[in-house]
Amino acid sequence: MTFSVKSPILGFEDIKTVEIEPLENGFFKISSKERDEGKESVSFTVVNPYVIRPDYDFELPTPYQVLMDIDDNSGLEVYNMVMLSKTIEDSGVNFLAPIVCNVKNKTLSQVVLEPKFYPQYGQAERIGAIVNKDVYVVKGPILGFEDITKVEITPLDKFFVTMKSKQSNDEHKNTSFTLINPYILRPDYSFDVPTPYQVLLEIHDKSELRVYNMVMLNKTIEESGVNFLAPIVCNARNNLMAQIVLDPKDYVEYSQAEKISKFLGK
Repeated sequence: MTFSVKSPILGFEDIKTVEIEPLENGFFKISSKERDEGKESVSFTVVNPYVIRPDYDFELPTPYQVLMDIDDNSGLEVYNMVMLSKTIEDSGVNFLAPIVCNVKNKTLSQVVLEPKFYPQYGQAERIGAIVNKDVYVVKGPILGFEDITKVEITPLDKFFVTMKSKQSNDEHKNTSFTLINPYILRPDYSFDVPTPYQVLLEIHDKSELRVYNMVMLNKTIEESGVNFLAPIVCNARNNLMAQIVLDPKDYVEYSQAEKISKFLGK
């Protein structure tokens, strides 16, 4: 099926039309059909994200809806770029720049999502890690639960996730925590990952990281507190995670139990 490119494919802004062909097991090939004069045809491997990540979800910004003349979601198809490696399991998927196709009018756009609103997604997430769910090996201990060595992180909604111990022993079998995407409340939230943690988590690029903060639940969400001084940092590439303790002297703007109500309505 041939599509007209309405919003450019990153790095290939001169491609005007493409053809999408199915391969197998949820994978497809996108080939350029029309480029600037003198440019050779190129092709990309993409994947239907819902095959490997059924809960994949994002809001399509209004400008893209207008650009592609979208009136509902019934005619939409979504794909994500695959960075091929030696094996499918080691290949990476870019969940932060989905390719959205409107089958009704044969138009296509690559949509760039804002990472701070989608910390659960990365630009090069290893397929093997996704298939094995969001299970992380704890490299830097969770405060007060230093013997937990493996956790599973599950989204609740676009704001909150649960982090549950994967220990087999009785003591921590049902231990779980509520975490929040800090950038929803505090878009300017920022900190430096200390070098020892970069080594421990084998961080190569910040785009690999997901950041969460512990929530101390109260009777209402508004009265619940957030610990901005001990972020949970997850490397989505290799499924390693650590809780990082920030020095209050260096981050005087953050505290251990800031009420969510403080940030609502800003």
